Amino acid sequence: MNILREVIFDRRILWVIYGFLTIAVGIQVIVNRSVGIGAAALVACGICLIASCTLVSCFLARHEQHYSVRDLGIIAVIAVSLTLIGLALMRWSGFRLILWGIEISGIQWALVGSVIGLITAKRDLLK
Repeated sequence: MNILREVIFDRRILWVIYGFLTIAVGIQVIVNRSVGIGAAALVACGICLIASCTLVSCFLARHEQHYSVRDLGIIAVIAVSLTLIGLALMRWSGFRLILWGIEISGIQWALVGSVIGLITAKRDLLK
């Protein structure tokens, strides 16, 4: 029973749900509209999600990995730069999706991915 509760309420399930929704919508856009827009959206969402997750994981594991303040600053600059590249790619593509009748712009969707990356990051991700 305890294992079932851990699986159901695990924060990483958000990562999986976001990933499946993004892949499903990206494939739908590739099939129905444009390969370029769909591929750009998939790459941009992946960049934003992974960059924010990596940043928080490095911060959480700073003592175990012996990161200095300078190291964390460099990691933060790289993560923010990658997130901005992902957002720029999303803006360039003009991607948008409609979920349950609500239109969501591509930039908003990529920012949702960044927030999910921040929430789901764990220290043991780097091991």
